[in-house]
Amino acid sequence: MIRRISAILLLLTSLFTPLALSAQNETPLDRKEARKVVEQLTADYKNWNKAAWSGKLRAAILPVSVTMKTYMERGKLTLISLRAPFVGEAARIEVDKDSAIIVNKLSKKYAVVKFDRFGALAPDIHSALQAFLLGRAVVMPEGELSKSNADLTDVFPLEQGGWMVVPKVPDGFNNGVYGYTFNTAAQLVTIAAAIGHYEPAMVSTPDGMRDEDVFETEYTAQAMISYGGSGGEARVAVDLGSKKIEATIEAGEIEWGAKGFERISLAGLRQVGVRQVISM
Repeated sequence: MIRRISAILLLLTSLFTPLALSAQNETPLDRKEARKVVEQLTADYKNWNKAAWSGKLRAAILPVSVTMKTYMERGKLTLISLRAPFVGEAARIEVDKDSAIIVNKLSKKYAVVKFDRFGALAPDIHSALQAFLLGRAVVMPEGELSKSNADLTDVFPLEQGGWMVVPKVPDGFNNGVYGYTFNTAAQLVTIAAAIGHYEPAMVSTPDGMRDEDVFETEYTAQAMISYGGSGGEARVAVDLGSKKIEATIEAGEIEWGAKGFERISLAGLRQVGVRQVISM
């Protein structure tokens, strides 16, 4: 467990600017206390069927800032429309339980990503995406963080205030780690996930040097979230080894029970690979 906690702390503290995160103790809260904390952290998680919000997306791979319109039907469908100045809708992402379609309307190309390529995690990818788009934490494969799945997490108070929540990784996914931090207002402020492997190494401890398995990352995804007014801003960084992507998403107020917009027609578009469809 300590290896997993150390890996998450390293990921979280490498976010953009040093956060100097440290747990008060390497031992997590007991189950009863952890449930109480998780209940506090998720007290504002509104039950929902449909939701939408609008915002902006900025990224180095984009020549201009684009507006972002998101619509979700819980567990069924997610539509993300990206619109550029003087162009109109430039791109679309549509996600359902089994797959995602990424459309570049400017190049008239699209790609399909089937979730079964992710193995045991496939059934949970869409629900996790929807939770993150609402600024909520997820416990795979149980869905949104809640008191009912608190026993599948380790909860640590942070020395600077707030909490770190580290879910136990699902069976068959021992090469992955992920976790979250929350501020004292119970808002989700950092997310970190990584795929990698453990390697033996000599580690310095208060009692001297000792052999310990150290987590070496291969792919990482991190986000730091700030809040203001009725919305928030997320700075996202994804490292795929050979390619790094950074973006900033500004999200407006969530509209619960919102009306959606039409799904895109693929008529006249050419199917290609993901790299081809996202290249400018």
